[in-house]
Amino acid sequence: MKYHAQYLIYVWIFLSFQGIQASIHLWASEVTKFSTQYNTGTYSAKQILGRPNVYPRYGDIGGTWTQAASERDRVHFIEVKFPRKIFITKVNIYETFHAGAVVKISAKDGQNQWVDIFNATHAQVIRESRKFSPQIKRIMFPVDELRIEVDCSASKHYVEIDAIEIVGGISFFVGGRNINRRKPGGDWRWIKHGSMTKIKYFAFGKCEPDGKEQSPQDCLLFHAGDGYTFHDSVCGKRVGGYICEA
Repeated sequence: MKYHAQYLIYVWIFLSFQGIQASIHLWASEVTKFSTQYNTGTYSAKQILGRPNVYPRYGDIGGTWTQAASERDRVHFIEVKFPRKIFITKVNIYETFHAGAVVKISAKDGQNQWVDIFNATHAQVIRESRKFSPQIKRIMFPVDELRIEVDCSASKHYVEIDAIEIVGGISFFVGGRNINRRKPGGDWRWIKHGSMTKIKYFAFGKCEPDGKEQSPQDCLLFHAGDGYTFHDSVCGKRVGGYICEA
C-alpha cells in the first residue's frame, strides 16, 4: 500500500498532543568495559558518564576518559550503557582533546552481539573540541549499549572524550488489531471502547505485515526504528509504550 510522507506528520502531531516525548536524549550511565585509562580519578573511564563537564573547552583537562601514558600508539575502546533501550537515530560524542580519533561505533543487539553502525577509514587530528555526530547505519533493534573505538596513533598523544549521548525514540502500540490471520495482509480494525472500526488507511513498513497463522502478530505498532511506520507485532511484547486510542 502506498506510503505518504504526510502520514509521518500526523504521527508526530498525534504524539505531541498525547504528551509523548518523540525524541529522547540519554547520556551514558555506566561503563561496562574499557581497554585503558590514565588513572582511577579525574582521567578515568567513569569520567565519560553523564553530561559534559569539560566541553566546549579544549585541552588536556581532567574530567575526561583518557588513555594510559604508555598506550598512545594504538586503538582503544570503551563500552558504555544507557538508562534505557531506544531506537537510536543519532550518536553524539563530545571530544575535548585531539578530536577526530573515533574510528568505530558499535551497538549491542538483542543477542548480545556488536553491530557496527559507524566506521571511519582512518583517524584524524583535530586540535579543537567538537561534538561528533557521524551518520550512523540504520538499525531495527533498540539499543542501550555502545562500544566506541578511538585510534590514538594518528596524534600519538592522549585522546580525551568528555561524554556520549544517544538520541532516538521508542515504539508505541496503538489500538489496531488483526482479527483474521488467514486473510492475506490480515483484517485490521481499530478497537475503541469495545467496538471495532475497519482501518481504511495503512502505512506499513517494507515487508510488513509479516505475521502468519503459525507465528501470529496481531497487534499494531508505530515502529520507531522504521520511521514510525506501521508494523504488526506480537501482542504484549515489551517495546516501549502504548497509545490507547487511535
